[in-house]
Amino acid sequence: MAPWYRGATPCGFFAVRWDSSNKKDSIYTALNQIDNAEFRHFDVNGQPAGHDNYNYIVSTWQHVFNPKFLFKLEGYYMWQHDASWAARRASARFSPTAAAAAMAPCCRAGRTPTAMSSTRSTPSSKNDFVSWRAEWWHDERGMRSGFPGLYLSSTIGYTHFFSSNLEVRPEVGYYRNMDQKAFDNGNAQGAWIAGCDLILRF
Repeated sequence: MAPWYRGATPCGFFAVRWDSSNKKDSIYTALNQIDNAEFRHFDVNGQPAGHDNYNYIVSTWQHVFNPKFLFKLEGYYMWQHDASWAARRASARFSPTAAAAAMAPCCRAGRTPTAMSSTRSTPSSKNDFVSWRAEWWHDERGMRSGFPGLYLSSTIGYTHFFSSNLEVRPEVGYYRNMDQKAFDNGNAQGAWIAGCDLILRF
């Protein structure tokens, strides 16, 4: 976030990585954000507003079976304190990108999502590979999605490298809340979602 944004706050980062001697296994663990984990309360045009301030730890294990088959397993845990539904709602009035967060129920303190995902990748040529990702995600109080529950998803993607620093990554997946209708404004329990990234490395 820009330092002049009223929701910005200084935070820390710490990470460690282990690699096996044969380079077929690695474990990467990071405290991706470290501060007081307090929801940021402030006013916008005289209205109470705010911004999420999640702290979270994430760990990833990677194993290379062979040059054409790679597996990754990732887990993370997020938390923050004193989140305000009213402040989220007010923020959404001034920022359309905050609309989803504004739907979250009031949660004064405590845990937010825990999640685990796995990815398998298989190269189809030196410039292309296909990946499959499965994810288990528990939004205990609806802090991230607006709808509490256990989310499961399965996604398949394709990556093509135009060059060493330019790639395109389309993917499509099915996402489902196992406990309630959480998609299409609460009218559907699951949804097919497609997306595409164009990445330029520099």
